[in-house]
Amino acid sequence: MLSHGITISGKILVATDGDPFDSTRQLALWSVVPAEEAAAYRQVEVEIINAGIVERKYSFPRAFVVDYKEDFSNSDGIGQFKLIIKQKKDKLATISIEGGYIGA
Repeated sequence: MLSHGITISGKILVATDGDPFDSTRQLALWSVVPAEEAAAYRQVEVEIINAGIVERKYSFPRAFVVDYKEDFSNSDGIGQFKLIIKQKKDKLATISIEGGYIGA
């Protein structure tokens, strides 16, 4: 989905080997930052890669979280997440969409 935002979904993979950084936990924490705070807006780049080729690269210089959900009902014991972000309204012209790169 892309209008002036994008929906991203995937597996919740908990950090291993004592690594304190858990990327999906960081997403969850970002999702609860109030819109009035500067920390609610972040630079987000999303690459869609298929067979080593970047099909699309989306860049949102001032993105904020519209919705974030986690679901741990997966029988494999792996949770799923869904993140919906949008670009700040007064910065819509700064969204960039690239693609068609040749894979390595």
